[in-house]
Amino acid sequence: MGEKLQLINGKVMKSGIEFRYQDVYISDGSITQIADADQRPADVNAKTAIDCEGGYILPGFIDLDCSEGKNAQYLLLRGTTGYVSSLHLTENFADDLMRYGELTREESVKEAQCLGVRMQGPISLEAMGGDPEEAASIIEDLVRCSDGALKFLDVRPGEKGAAQIIKTFRSDMSVGLLGEDASYEEARGAMALGAVRLKDSLSSLADITSEEPGAFPAVLDTPNVYVEVSADREHVHPSILRMLYRILPPERIILTGALAPESRSLYDIVRIALEDGVPLPYVIRSVTESPAKLLGLEDRLGRVKEGYEADLIILDLHTLEIRTVIRKGIVIYNSGKHTMYGG
Repeated sequence: MGEKLQLINGKVMKSGIEFRYQDVYISDGSITQIADADQRPADVNAKTAIDCEGGYILPGFIDLDCSEGKNAQYLLLRGTTGYVSSLHLTENFADDLMRYGELTREESVKEAQCLGVRMQGPISLEAMGGDPEEAASIIEDLVRCSDGALKFLDVRPGEKGAAQIIKTFRSDMSVGLLGEDASYEEARGAMALGAVRLKDSLSSLADITSEEPGAFPAVLDTPNVYVEVSADREHVHPSILRMLYRILPPERIILTGALAPESRSLYDIVRIALEDGVPLPYVIRSVTESPAKLLGLEDRLGRVKEGYEADLIILDLHTLEIRTVIRKGIVIYNSGKHTMYGG
């Protein structure tokens, strides 16, 4: 799809927390080779090479909770190459699902890629007739309507019917928990049934030393469950964010732009987390590898690796400003200039 491109002299983020000065070779929208500088061919084409000296070469960010209406071109220019759109359950929800389902199949490089849809807010049985089986039937219809685009839904673990919803849809999508009012036992039970995410959970940390510690300790006792958090300082204090990264491995933490105002993007959340003292490799994993794995796309997105899609960004080593955005191997933004299709 894209022309050949070489990124040279950059500091490449490898798996884990390792950075290494290497060159990245791109062809037809994919990363074809990553090599040390001493393996660089003598005939590097100056017209298709970008000198990344003084910059990090990173995977593009993936936002798993992007408010509906955020401009996909704007997201891309701010380093988010893929996103999941959050939709509220309204009378037009089925139509919106079909529309976003079509977006997931589009191949445009001018915008961030829509990777799916999440049903915003907890699934309310009352809003679906009050019967768990009827609610499950409605959700199944929505899954079919979305043609696979519906990826995320959330439940309150103590609510009637939540257990059935988790068991019914755990193999089809990522079922998460809204845990601000949940007990430890409710959250632990829901995770045992197949819930894989805990959202809006850090407010319960105030009760962590009480007889009822809330939902968050259940994450510590349950392997492979993720915590979603928006590190915007308004909802999460910097000290709590740093503590979270000390007690959980970064691959189990997902930073999202969920609570960010319209003018902010996931890049702004990344900057805040870094300013608040979270190490760069940890933050980057939380917006690249971790969300890609939760989406089931870890074999093609979220890493700078041979065979992966060339959705990449280059950040300045010192200022962390975005220097370059590459989508499917095509330079979209470079040094302050929009260069759609190399134009």
